[in-house]
Amino acid sequence: MGLFGSGKERDGRRTNVDITGILELHQKFLNGDEDGVVANFMNTNLAAQDFSGANLRYADFRGANLNQTNFTNADLTGANLQGANIRNANFSKALLRYADFTHSVCVGVNFSSADMRNSELVKCDMRKSDFTQTDLREVTIRQVNWANVNLTNSLFW
Repeated sequence: MGLFGSGKERDGRRTNVDITGILELHQKFLNGDEDGVVANFMNTNLAAQDFSGANLRYADFRGANLNQTNFTNADLTGANLQGANIRNANFSKALLRYADFTHSVCVGVNFSSADMRNSELVKCDMRKSDFTQTDLREVTIRQVNWANVNLTNSLFW
């Protein structure tokens, strides 16, 4: 990870982002350092990035392009993913407790074995996603498109 892109795409998403620098400041925030800052990836193109195993607790991904992004084993507790475009991404074994997916598009996403307890799934598109063995207890679920979703062995209560 590092600096990539050339400024802004036609859709207004940021592309010139120092991912490494943002993650370093975010880690300082998580450690309680006064010069730490919450990771802000709002409206950023992060397509095909690898965040596997990363600590992204409370990170802001509102409106971000997360297509084909890898979040395997990542900690996204309390992350804000409202309005994000998340197609064919991998959240397998990710910690997504209290994450907010309101108005997001999550088509073909792998959520297998993820912990999504207490998350918000409101007015979002989850078509063709895999929730095999996913913990969905106490998740707020309203107006979700569940077409062709795999919920095998998922926990709801």
